[in-house]
Amino acid sequence: MSTPSRIPFPPSRLVRRVGCPFSDRRLQAEYDRRGRAVKAALLDLLPGGWTWAGKRVLDFGCGSGRVLRHFVAEADGGGAEVWGCDVHEPSVRWVEANLCPPLRVVRNAPDPPLPMADGAFDLVWAVAVFTHLTDSWSAWLLELHRVLAADGLLIATFVGEGASADTLGAPWEEDRVGMNVLCCGRDWDSGGPLALHSSWWIGDHWGRAFDVVALQPAGFGGSGQGVALLRRKEVSLAPADLERWSPGEPRELEALRYNRVQLERELTGLRATRSWRLTAPLRRLNSRRSR
Repeated sequence: MSTPSRIPFPPSRLVRRVGCPFSDRRLQAEYDRRGRAVKAALLDLLPGGWTWAGKRVLDFGCGSGRVLRHFVAEADGGGAEVWGCDVHEPSVRWVEANLCPPLRVVRNAPDPPLPMADGAFDLVWAVAVFTHLTDSWSAWLLELHRVLAADGLLIATFVGEGASADTLGAPWEEDRVGMNVLCCGRDWDSGGPLALHSSWWIGDHWGRAFDVVALQPAGFGGSGQGVALLRRKEVSLAPADLERWSPGEPRELEALRYNRVQLERELTGLRATRSWRLTAPLRRLNSRRSR
């Protein structure tokens, strides 16, 4: 099997879908650089003594293989069984045609379950996935809990205090964010909705199904995203168990109030943008008349 540098790159339309807004000249180099940086960050999080031999691992939300392609060596002679899954059919088809074998890939539906057995994986990573899951986040978190082996590890990134003020419309306020959702109507080809997570909220809600081994609020792989390293707990939970508020936690209500402020701010900006576009012909007409 080819080394990662010799594996063909996906078509530009698939590369741009995973957040590479660069010119065609820079596109492949940036796609490769970001994939390598994420792999390095994943490896840094793994516990001491981790070995790939005999492990089964899953890239949940693998897209067209930006990260997955850098695990060819582990799958081809390294003794690991490396899987990817994604909801986007063209991306999955490309990975299947170009990286399999030695990698393996399946397409998943927008909602659970995955087509894998209970306890199938020793490690799952989800990079820039829970950053966009809004209504289905709890069901998917428990689905990853299901497919992880006892004491299996989950690495999941999130948008926390590393989010830019330009994105939020205001500086980050940790105690006013729980899981706050923005860009609710944005389509998936434009990035989909955005879920913000504070560290305290992840520790509480995600911590009901997983032990939080490590949590970095920002800087994962050179990005503004945070990351949580989680170890599977032996518990049986429903999505509602992850979603329910913590009694006596005042930040839960404050986060809800603040999310309303954020959404109102976002809506005001959208209305202003729409109004500017709609009145553009009238402004051009008035400009010509004044000459």
